[in-house]
Amino acid sequence: MSWPTQSEVDRLLRRITTAFGEEPVATAIPRRKQIVFMNPATAVAEGAVVDEVAAQRAADAVRRSAELMARNEIPDVSDLPRAADLAALEVCIRFMRPALYVKGDRIAGAQQLKLSDTSRKAIEALLPGIGSIGFPESRKGVATGFLVGRRALATNIHVIRAITTGKQPRPLTDAVVRFDVEWDELERWKAIRVVGEIVRHPTLDWALLELAEDGPRPGLPLDGALKSKPNDRLLVVGHPNDDWRTPTWAKAMYAGNWGVKRVSPGAVLRADDELLLHDASTLGGNSGSPVIDAESGRVVGIHAEGVWALENTAVRAGTATTFQAMDSAIESWVARC
Repeated sequence: MSWPTQSEVDRLLRRITTAFGEEPVATAIPRRKQIVFMNPATAVAEGAVVDEVAAQRAADAVRRSAELMARNEIPDVSDLPRAADLAALEVCIRFMRPALYVKGDRIAGAQQLKLSDTSRKAIEALLPGIGSIGFPESRKGVATGFLVGRRALATNIHVIRAITTGKQPRPLTDAVVRFDVEWDELERWKAIRVVGEIVRHPTLDWALLELAEDGPRPGLPLDGALKSKPNDRLLVVGHPNDDWRTPTWAKAMYAGNWGVKRVSPGAVLRADDELLLHDASTLGGNSGSPVIDAESGRVVGIHAEGVWALENTAVRAGTATTFQAMDSAIESWVARC
């Protein structure tokens, strides 16, 4: 087995503390299972069972190892967490991630995120520019997009394909974007029609759409220079929806309120020049959601895909600058604001 470094152990310990605070895993998880009416052995995804007993063993081992390393002592093999227990701990950490409502362009229950006032205000200023992509006949959309200019919307290429070549294909110009699909269901903005596609990345899953009218705010600030590191806190803001992939227990956890704007906190797991893996709670409908750095309030990526409690992948915002056509398009639309 590979021996963990002190920074790796400390990083995992911080994630445990963020997810559970001072409460033992073995008591926090059963309480959350009761909230979502979940049987003890229910899997949250294929191959992922919420096993708080194994997770508690891993958490105890991580703390033990951290204490030894802090004293410049080398943990014995018996002190280190087993691979299976670590996997259970990872599932339990993600199981504790909330998905908070947005109401009136404010985060309901924002205190759970433990943000500074400056960070919270910066993030809430972005919320009006994040919209639900759907059709005129229903306020329940199919995916998420966010403004990069008053009339330029970022989303995933696979969202465009789902609309135009899916089970019930429709012209892209049939689609509309609503920026006010929130928990309170108050209609403050009319739906804005999609005119067409501006540009798409040649190899990565994101594209820009043109809107027929101005959105409710200027474009969200993309930060291609920020180098996200493991354990950096982030937020995914979007419109999670129910589909065939949604675990039964998650249906209860989301209380049947599908498609409304939510804020899901998480952390960076790993990143390279193109992709960013994170552990925020996402479902179908989150495709196209902005991934926002929790400290700076700037967009560092666009959520592309995920498997509940296993992995989530986002495309780095910086990839726009490495593709000249997309970089030029964004600059052009920002200049029109």
